[in-house]
Amino acid sequence: MAKIVEKMAAVAVACVTALSVSACTTTAAECDPSQDVGFFNKIGCAVSGSYSERVEQKEQQVADLKAETERLNAMTRDLYTQSAIIRSDYQAQVKVLDRLEDQLYGVKDSLAEKKALNSNLENKIASVQAQMEKMRQEGVNQTVLQREQEREQLQQQLEELRQQVMAVEQGY
Repeated sequence: MAKIVEKMAAVAVACVTALSVSACTTTAAECDPSQDVGFFNKIGCAVSGSYSERVEQKEQQVADLKAETERLNAMTRDLYTQSAIIRSDYQAQVKVLDRLEDQLYGVKDSLAEKKALNSNLENKIASVQAQMEKMRQEGVNQTVLQREQEREQLQQQLEELRQQVMAVEQGY
């Protein structure tokens, strides 16, 4: 009976040694609960704290992903706000362009009524009309600054036309 006890003690020592070695060699990456790592490795994972370490790593990953999601959500909100501002600005620019176009047609009609529309003025009006059409076609793809510069140039050309019309009218 003593030999049996000695053999059992030897087996117990071997098991404890195997468990200790297994516990010391397991890492959090090796302790994936979704994988079958074997009985002794599972015990090693539990004893060494690798399961707890893996849980902490996963919780940190979740926290990092939540922070990244919040950052992306904030960026999305900012983009929607900027988009609304740009759409609003674009709509305002279109309204200004419509008003300028109405003014141009008014000048053209006024000159036609007075029979003061000469080829030089017709060419300038045609140039302004072509520029307006170009602005309408390219307006969506242009930056706000480009549209503003073109609008200012267009207003300047219209002002020059107005001055020429006034000069023509004064000549009558």
